[in-house]
Amino acid sequence: MLRRYPPMLDSFQRRILLDLKTYGIAVAHIDDFMTGVNALVRLHAFAKHFIDDTGESFRNQPQGGRTKVFLTHFWKLKPPIDIENPFVRFALEERILGVVNSYLGMHGNLYYLTLAKTRPMSMGADAVSSQRWHRDPEDRRQCKVFLYLTDVGAQQGPFTYVKKSTRGNAYGALCRQKPPIGFYPDDGHVEKAVKREDIFEAMGKAGTIIFAETTGLHRGGYAISGERVMFTAGYRSRASVTPSKLRYTPDMQEEITRNLGNVTAYAAIPNNPSRLSMALYSRFKKLNKRLKTNVYYEG
Repeated sequence: MLRRYPPMLDSFQRRILLDLKTYGIAVAHIDDFMTGVNALVRLHAFAKHFIDDTGESFRNQPQGGRTKVFLTHFWKLKPPIDIENPFVRFALEERILGVVNSYLGMHGNLYYLTLAKTRPMSMGADAVSSQRWHRDPEDRRQCKVFLYLTDVGAQQGPFTYVKKSTRGNAYGALCRQKPPIGFYPDDGHVEKAVKREDIFEAMGKAGTIIFAETTGLHRGGYAISGERVMFTAGYRSRASVTPSKLRYTPDMQEEITRNLGNVTAYAAIPNNPSRLSMALYSRFKKLNKRLKTNVYYEG
């Protein structure tokens, strides 16, 4: 369907798409996508309101399923797909979806949303979880969009990416992704195998947007000083067997269908993997855990 009715991209979107296809990563600013609406100001206001009102209640409580101890999550593990939430609106913005869908070659499915603050690590602490190089597991081709809500420099744990590490590219065979699990190579392995100029640190002002094919090698969140507040949206195909990490109710789905355009609604409505695929997926995860390999699934 996308080939018959491809998104109409402007020159800027085409440039972002070209970078994404060539390097696996592209960087822009929120003003390039949502001009004239004070989008960053609105998102900042919403984030501050949300953090002040409810963030504290999460900070000292166990967060089931969370493995990234260096993060403060301001939303629950499976947040609701609330179209009144301006972050959800941002993730479903047509110009954002135009780039994402064109890259995926299909109408993508939004499956993941998170708003989190990265805390500085103690001096000399080892990198853990997604602070280490890894490939995401949810699909063979996927895209995440990251939005910095604070200025991020080298000290604040910038998102870092190995250019050309996607499938079929220069480093595509390095530490191969193995859906439905990812891959965490041994420390130092990636640095020995890639050229230094191909390791890209995405630093930028608040409002910086990063499009990334996260089956490519990446890491981030190892802050030394200062904090990084970042919103993340994840997109993949409906064929993926990994369950959506969003919460829906019948009322939400009806509201999405009634109030959003076809392309946007398609992205927002969850996929429903078959019982068989979910059973196989669950058994594969348990087997991998029992073998205790260096391959991990980050649920």
